[in-house]
Amino acid sequence: MSVTLYDPSQNIIEVAGHICIGISEIAVNRGNATTKVIDGISEAYSARCLVKRKPYTVSVTLQQTSVSNSFLQQIQSVTERNPVTFVSIKVYSTSGVVHLDTTGWIETSPNLTLTEELGDRQYTFKANPYTNSGVVDLIM
Repeated sequence: MSVTLYDPSQNIIEVAGHICIGISEIAVNRGNATTKVIDGISEAYSARCLVKRKPYTVSVTLQQTSVSNSFLQQIQSVTERNPVTFVSIKVYSTSGVVHLDTTGWIETSPNLTLTEELGDRQYTFKANPYTNSGVVDLIM
């Protein structure tokens, strides 16, 4: 009998063409409903309609020693100078399954904390829900 274990290193996040290394966690949160029910005079006369979708929240947590921290800090610096900056965001597995392929912008980056203890650093992006070509629900 063989047992299959989940290996988080089998998922990759690529931001602006840079494959991030030293990843602790990748999270994609849709956080909004795609439809809304509008009730009529009775339950038999209710309708369901599309809702304008809000951007997804994509979070990536990197180890403090990851060289990708400096790359994402540079993206943050460019975003602070030019708020209309958009980058490509791709989340996919090493087996070729595309979870998310869209554009977005960096919303928050971690504070600079220089201590002897190592800690993770989390970056948050907002991703366009209309240009994705992957299935966001299937990130495992």
